[in-house]
Amino acid sequence: MSKQVEIFMRSMVEEEPKAKQEYLEKLDRIRKGKFIRVKNFADRYGL
Repeated sequence: MSKQVEIFMRSMVEEEPKAKQEYLEKLDRIRKGKFIRVKNFADRYGL
């Protein structure tokens, strides 16, 4: 992830103690998601 996203995530976690655990769980689900690396979109999808 980019530095900006990391900084934003840290600020959200530190400032919102009630949402901290829920937010971290959502981030973990996103990080562990199944993603496909696409180097050339046009070649992959025939555009």
